[in-house]
Amino acid sequence: MRNYLFLASILLVSLNAHAQNKDYYVIPKDVKCMVKKSDKLTYCYDLKGRPITGEMRRYRNGDLRHSYFLKKGILDGTSTTYFTDGSINIQKTYTNGKLNGITKKNYKNGNPEEETSYVKGVKEGVSKKYYETGGLLSQTVYKNDKVNGDYRIYDTSQNIIYNLKVENSLVKSGMYHYLTKENKKTSSQIPDLIIQSINNKCSEIHISFNTSTCAITKTKTDDGCNMKWYQTNQKALDEYLNSCQIEEE
Repeated sequence: MRNYLFLASILLVSLNAHAQNKDYYVIPKDVKCMVKKSDKLTYCYDLKGRPITGEMRRYRNGDLRHSYFLKKGILDGTSTTYFTDGSINIQKTYTNGKLNGITKKNYKNGNPEEETSYVKGVKEGVSKKYYETGGLLSQTVYKNDKVNGDYRIYDTSQNIIYNLKVENSLVKSGMYHYLTKENKKTSSQIPDLIIQSINNKCSEIHISFNTSTCAITKTKTDDGCNMKWYQTNQKALDEYLNSCQIEEE
């Protein structure tokens, strides 16, 4: 009788372990997830309320679109988002529920779009963005989740257009690079007014190496522009743009 009870208990433990270590769990059919206010982390449980250790998958129209790995109910390991053709769109790494390592995002053609470094859930280290055709678009450095250091912006031929000095995600100063009429590369200090317009999101910057002496292409009042600042400085901005020259003319 004792042997029977012992074997039965082993079988029960084995069945429970198997139930909690499936090959994978399908979202939302097999799982329930919630964000805890105490630590703002997402916790996922099976339908019996047990924390999941293993892989979760999300399908759409029969195609795998997202896979996550968890340990004791929280994200721990690789998280991958897929395009409809099965190629990788975004890949992230988590440790104890927080982003940790390099997050990578790709274009549909397979070229990298973004690479961002995280440490314990915050951006820390070098972050890069790329053109869809290849080549670096921008490179900056994060410290404690804010841009700090040199922020460089390139055109598709890898010419540096802007070299900005940034502190706590605010541009403090910068150089603008362009071509003279003799087709020579030259640089100019970006005026304080234009630095302020960039920080207030009221200017469009150049996306290609060109012959304009202006450090911006035009002003804008959408996409988060600080309208109070813009209305105060609109006249000065217009005067700046009117004073710019196109070197090749």
